[in-house]
Amino acid sequence: MKEIKGILFDKDGTLLDFNSMWVPVAQGLIEELLYDLGIGEEQNMRKKLLKSIGVSGDKVEPMGTLAWGTVRDVANQLKAALEEENVDKSLLKNIEAVIEIKISRLSREKSSLIRPIGDLVKLFHKLKALGIRIGLATSDTYESARLCLKILKIEEYFDFVGADDGILKSKPNPDLLYKFCEVCNLKPHEVAVVGDTEVDIALANNGNAALAIAVLSGANGINSVSRKADFILNSIHEIIDGNERFVWCK
Repeated sequence: MKEIKGILFDKDGTLLDFNSMWVPVAQGLIEELLYDLGIGEEQNMRKKLLKSIGVSGDKVEPMGTLAWGTVRDVANQLKAALEEENVDKSLLKNIEAVIEIKISRLSREKSSLIRPIGDLVKLFHKLKALGIRIGLATSDTYESARLCLKILKIEEYFDFVGADDGILKSKPNPDLLYKFCEVCNLKPHEVAVVGDTEVDIALANNGNAALAIAVLSGANGINSVSRKADFILNSIHEIIDGNERFVWCK
């Protein structure tokens, strides 16, 4: 039986409902972008740009850039999509930086739409009582990650918040796992990594974590996250049962 001393959680789709906030953020971003470029009435363009980052209707597609990428990845993808549509290149100068700023602002403005997946306070209180060190590994920015944890009322439970800071490499590179271990005096083989995407499972495998735990509460389905996961749970609330037994101890 593995001795797990720490759990490194993904954020979007794992702790909070992905679609409730990020779909409106993406839609607002595209609206503003098209207006700025003077092509705000192009409905087909709107759909193409949303599709390019993995938004279809009111859902985020499992393999779309928005589901797994950093803000920078989303900005680069949108620029590439605009170039494919032959938008005047002079209008696209420094567009990546503009998009990143817009995403940061819109994520703050839409923060009231954040919805937790279950009773997070109860779960994290229980994990801390059992001596588990808790970390976050997200592709979101540090500022946004902290804001989300604060709104979810679980910031105090986290020993480590790892985000897209421009220094540590983003998932699936294991940098965030290693930094969590360094901060909390842990070894990778003492850490379970929990997330809803293939990128999270790859992070666990690339960093030789003790366990890769997939949850089905996010953008992905069972087929896309199950292949290399040690456990597949409906949500993080199945990590521990009513008798305070961890899923890996059963």
